[in-house]
Amino acid sequence: MEAISRKKLYEIDRINNFRELIEHSYSLYPNKVAFTYKKSPKDTDYITQTYSNLRTDVINLGTTLLHKGLSKKRIAIIAPNRYEWCVSYLAVTCCDMIVVPLDKSLPDNEIESSIIRSNAEAVIFDKKYLNVFNNLKSNNSSSLKHYICMDFSSDIDDILSYCNLLETGKNLVSSGDNSYFNITLNNDSMSIMLFTSGTTSIAKIVALSQYNICSNIYSIGCIAKVTKDDTFLSFLPLHHTFECTTTFLYGLFCGITIAFCDGLRYVVQNLREYKVTGLVCVPLMLEAMYKKIIKGVEDKGLTKLFNIMSCISSFLLKFRIDLRRKLFKSILKELGGHLRIIVYGAAPMDKNTIIGLSNIGINLLNGYGLTETSPVLSAENDKYKKPRFCCLCST
Repeated sequence: MEAISRKKLYEIDRINNFRELIEHSYSLYPNKVAFTYKKSPKDTDYITQTYSNLRTDVINLGTTLLHKGLSKKRIAIIAPNRYEWCVSYLAVTCCDMIVVPLDKSLPDNEIESSIIRSNAEAVIFDKKYLNVFNNLKSNNSSSLKHYICMDFSSDIDDILSYCNLLETGKNLVSSGDNSYFNITLNNDSMSIMLFTSGTTSIAKIVALSQYNICSNIYSIGCIAKVTKDDTFLSFLPLHHTFECTTTFLYGLFCGITIAFCDGLRYVVQNLREYKVTGLVCVPLMLEAMYKKIIKGVEDKGLTKLFNIMSCISSFLLKFRIDLRRKLFKSILKELGGHLRIIVYGAAPMDKNTIIGLSNIGINLLNGYGLTETSPVLSAENDKYKKPRFCCLCST
């Protein structure tokens, strides 16, 4: 234990399950914006949901699901990253049901296969998957009894409306239904059923408990500083445990604002409009981002100056003088001007990209993990990194 404690950079609270996570964040940041997003990339109106809204929606949806007899059952979720996905995930798990997050990019036949293999009795889905679930319903080939569409304003052809379920839950709670509050969670039982391809031809099922993930949240919090003042852009798929744990669940624990990306084409636009301070991503995107930065520098004929400034800032850092964000303010402005931390993993990354982004003042943290470990197994921290800063100048 002593060896482990020496590695902690920060002291944070411990939580044991997702109910504690929600109550922890709600008690500290009730009126803070938890989520912000638009209905489409061209919209100029932003929708916001506070931590208080989130807690209320989780209680209301969870109460309705319990009222429908889904206690201890398996419930699948499939949709692009959106607020309703997050509410559904938490409502299911906080009511001691088992959530089955499905890959939003699966072909129809694999969605059907996953539903059948999981023995899910309910599914909450985005309207783009309506045909898939209409087929399953007509074939009667699965265990599904409840079909819930996130986009329907009313029930249609035995497909339930998500917003109606929220309203039903609100009325039940107002009438004195305390079923949500009477649930006692088993922190160590299977709460999340994940499908992961691994190295086999057929996806394997991985079972995780809420304590598995909460222990990972605690470990991440001890090595990386994220605060309520941060805004993270969520664009990796939420069904993947990397994004789900590090952006969604750890982010909520820290009281951040989560902004939903409008798509890969809009990443830079979203970085600017949401004033994003952090993101979780894969190396391919970072390498593309850095190449674009370097091309911009080259097009302006500033390559030599850029390299000299990188050398100067790296030299000053040895004396704990950090001028990176001042020296490279114009470059950072192209990325919104607020981006300060990037967590990446899942593949090797070009060394020059790591050094280059670090040299302009962005804190890069590399992690390694796998679904079975909830998922982060090992990672750099705010103090120890390799490579760290380096002179890229050859003259």
